[in-house]
Amino acid sequence: METVKHVRAGDFPWVASTKNDRGLAMSVIRPLMDIPAAMEVWYEPGFVKEVHQHPMDEIFYILKGSMMMHGREFTPGSALFVPGKTLYGPEYASDEGTFFLRVELWDSGDGRPGGQVGQVRPGNGKFTAYEGPVTSEGLPNTGGATAAPPVSERMLDPVEGSFGPLADEVEWEEISLPGETHDLKMSVKRLLLPNPDVEEVRRGPGNPIPARTDDVDRLWYVIDGEMTMNGHRMTRGSTLFVRKGEPYDCSGTGPEGVRYLRVKLMDEKGMDARLG
Repeated sequence: METVKHVRAGDFPWVASTKNDRGLAMSVIRPLMDIPAAMEVWYEPGFVKEVHQHPMDEIFYILKGSMMMHGREFTPGSALFVPGKTLYGPEYASDEGTFFLRVELWDSGDGRPGGQVGQVRPGNGKFTAYEGPVTSEGLPNTGGATAAPPVSERMLDPVEGSFGPLADEVEWEEISLPGETHDLKMSVKRLLLPNPDVEEVRRGPGNPIPARTDDVDRLWYVIDGEMTMNGHRMTRGSTLFVRKGEPYDCSGTGPEGVRYLRVKLMDEKGMDARLG
């Protein structure tokens, strides 16, 4: 098993998950990693994802567009956490569609809850290769857009679980980390703390961080900008996984700085035990 893994979103093809009655893809997924399980997801405008559940804890981070679920409108920068085996949905994509990152929270040493049967691959269950057009931003554009159902017709009842604060409900905090010669400054949004542990981070140009280790698997996803971690140049859509106990460092950021998501890959039960 790899202890450090780096991928770029643009290196992976989109996979169609759900199609409408005209055969046009309405839900499209770009799998980034299997271990850990991380993927980008695109919902066509007006798509409705039915009520469902997964055996593992998971988080979503909205990158573009918006999505309504359980009476809340999740806009770019919003993160939501759904505990494993929780029924949730329907998920309602906005009239401009919804683009988000989905990460499953499980320890790489324990393996994926429910096994690997749900892996997103063409030919595996309902998944097929996406062969439609993409926009200048690299997002699918099947032409199968529909109008989102009016709010009066949506199922918005809350369910058991945690959905976290919305993007505009969390303030940026200025923090400093000790460096070799001077303190390193960054801005942090503590989106989901303490359980799960998910932060959005902004850092200016340069601003390296010395090598360190952690006793929890970690994942970084670049939202925009550029940085170099463990020798890997990371740009928008780049994802880095570092297994617990493995050193990680950031030798610097690009000329415009960087904004990224940092996730500790531990499920709710494990994090409770850790915090206990």
